[in-house]
Amino acid sequence: MRVRALVAVVCCAMLHEAIAAHVCQVQAKSWDQCGGKSSCKGKHCADKAWPTHCCPSSNSCVRNNEWYWNCQPASQQHQQQSSDGGRSGSGQSVKPASTPAVAAIKPAPAVAAKKGPDGSYDYGQVLGLSMLFYEAQRSGKLPANNRIKWRGDSGLDQKAPDGRDITGGWYDAGDNVKFNLPMAWSAGVLAWSMVDFAEGYKKAGEYNNALSNLKWATDYFIKCIGDGKTIVAQVGNGAQDHSIWGRPEDVKGPVPVYVVTPSSPGSDVVGAMGAALAAASQAFATVDGAYSAKLLQAAIKAYKFASRYLGSYSISVPDAAAFYKSNNYMDDIAWNALWLYIRTGNAAYKQAALDWYTKHYNQEDGKQVWDNYDWDSNSWGCVVMLSRLYPTNPQINQRINTFVRAWTEGSGTVTFTAKGLAYSGPWGSLRHVGNAMFLLKAYADKAPNGAVTAAEKNSINCMVRQQLGYILGNTGRSFVVGYGVNPPQRPHHRDSSCPPIGQECSWNDYNSPNPNPHTLFGALVGGPNREDTYKDDRNGYIMNEVATDYNAGFTGALAAAVSNSLKCAAQ
Repeated sequence: MRVRALVAVVCCAMLHEAIAAHVCQVQAKSWDQCGGKSSCKGKHCADKAWPTHCCPSSNSCVRNNEWYWNCQPASQQHQQQSSDGGRSGSGQSVKPASTPAVAAIKPAPAVAAKKGPDGSYDYGQVLGLSMLFYEAQRSGKLPANNRIKWRGDSGLDQKAPDGRDITGGWYDAGDNVKFNLPMAWSAGVLAWSMVDFAEGYKKAGEYNNALSNLKWATDYFIKCIGDGKTIVAQVGNGAQDHSIWGRPEDVKGPVPVYVVTPSSPGSDVVGAMGAALAAASQAFATVDGAYSAKLLQAAIKAYKFASRYLGSYSISVPDAAAFYKSNNYMDDIAWNALWLYIRTGNAAYKQAALDWYTKHYNQEDGKQVWDNYDWDSNSWGCVVMLSRLYPTNPQINQRINTFVRAWTEGSGTVTFTAKGLAYSGPWGSLRHVGNAMFLLKAYADKAPNGAVTAAEKNSINCMVRQQLGYILGNTGRSFVVGYGVNPPQRPHHRDSSCPPIGQECSWNDYNSPNPNPHTLFGALVGGPNREDTYKDDRNGYIMNEVATDYNAGFTGALAAAVSNSLKCAAQ
């Protein structure tokens, strides 16, 4: 009896100790850290859920990488896929092989800005750096000729709900999510610039690099379109990703994948992907006929879906609404139709483009679209292209004249700072400038004969030259990472702020006052405010974030400047 009693006492003590060890000491909130090797001390600091932390009900502690586990709502996990049928509720997954830590490195120095005899910048030099930025944003299995040595393979197990491979594409900005709407807009603008200003890329020696970067995105879009019935709209959860500061190479296991279907449509994101595919098909037409045909086939599938199943993707994919909410979609359908016409010459697409733009103008209040060209508005791109196809259309002419005046003279949206920046808003002020300058050149240089006067072309060239000069260093600092005088050194960009792969990357790196260890060559930062004030602070994402869409129009404007120069007579 004494032995039994002693055993009972010991067992009770052990049970009490076990229960005590798992008593919730920290009540975490959704997306809070609940495990991992980062930001912790003691025996519980390991690649597992911390027993001291409790997630809210309907949340699970899910592994993102060995450094970081966080509380994720069940509603955000339902579309996660894996080879074994999905991630378990406890977030258990196979621990990645450890990588030996390597010594910290100093960031590569900026390249000196080259200038011509007339004082103009060597735009081809910057165009080449922009190509490096797009290579730094790549997801998937990197090629053997990868030039960004601090990057590694990532997202290799990403699959659509039906199991098809959806690896590849670009990470959006300073995060590790593939947001297809801004990615498609960016790829579409790059493709357009390659169609209109191919000579600029060739003169700069960047044509093949540009084709490679474009193909990296369009290969991914072909996978996303699939059979044209269930189309991938986003890979990764924005809230989950933004709760972590880490590199994409450390994300192990599946991430949420969001799709649009006939019953849950996304005309905007699908139309934008279709436009990018059709524009890329035109860019590759004389380079790789077989690939061009493949792109065209996917673009037609996208157009059929986008124009038949009407609706906004940010309703079908609620997570997207918190990051890239779409405010219209008829402009994206028109944009898709425009590029299909340009690629095929089929007059039905030409008429459809005008019809959809007219619907956008009347039904989506397209006449009130602000004077910015960006991922949420293909409206202005449509106007420029339609002005070529319908040069006598009064509505189109009125719209294009409105845009040109806004960015050369000012408007209710666009004002000019004391140092000469065309300023249209605080969030990524320079991306709006780059996008607008590309549109101005696409309009002025490619308009039908007589549509643009010599005086107007000169005014546009002078404005583009001035704005690019502001970005590249005329005010005493460059806003392009790794280029020119006093460039940004602390862009809001996870991977470049992390130490070499194999070392921990966490919020400590986010909060570090030091420059990013890796120089993100060619990235255009958000830029200054209306007082020309700028702070090189990683925490200041409004001024210091970078993104694929920030560089898109800027890259096109550089290619245009190389292609046709920016001859500016005194005004």
